[in-house]
Amino acid sequence: MTSLPRADHGEDAGDDPAHARAFAALVERAGARLVGLALALVGERAAAEDVVQEALARVWRRRHALAPGALDGYVRQAVRNLALDRRARAEAEARALSRRAGAAADVPGDDEAERVTRALSRLADEQREVVVLRVYEGLEFKEIAARTGAPLGTVHSRYRLALERLRPHLERGDA
Repeated sequence: MTSLPRADHGEDAGDDPAHARAFAALVERAGARLVGLALALVGERAAAEDVVQEALARVWRRRHALAPGALDGYVRQAVRNLALDRRARAEAEARALSRRAGAAADVPGDDEAERVTRALSRLADEQREVVVLRVYEGLEFKEIAARTGAPLGTVHSRYRLALERLRPHLERGDA
């Protein structure tokens, strides 16, 4: 799946081999889940894999400043932030291109993953984030509230509203 950055893969003079092993285990254990999270946010597998690779590289470069027991959280947060940044840039580029071309962007094919991604892209950012964290990350609502900084009731409302907005698009198959 994703590998550690080559330039830093080796141990340097102050590197703890146990830290490197823990990071490698994290990549093996959570790699597919991280790609799933990024895919839900950016909508394209290649872009999602790039996001995960960049997140892992960033965390690896900062490993000495991070608490070893919290690497999972650091990596997930880095994936989330990079994916949201990438999606925002892609949306801005698509709007600019659409304005220049005078036409709407092409709709991707009809496979189920693309339908779900299109449906998710119709949600407000806050709603999409709650759905992704709940469905793809498997977080409890309380954990989502802590992660996003939103009150628990707000997280519940965002999730309920998101499901109400997603349901008709996914049932009709017009996502």
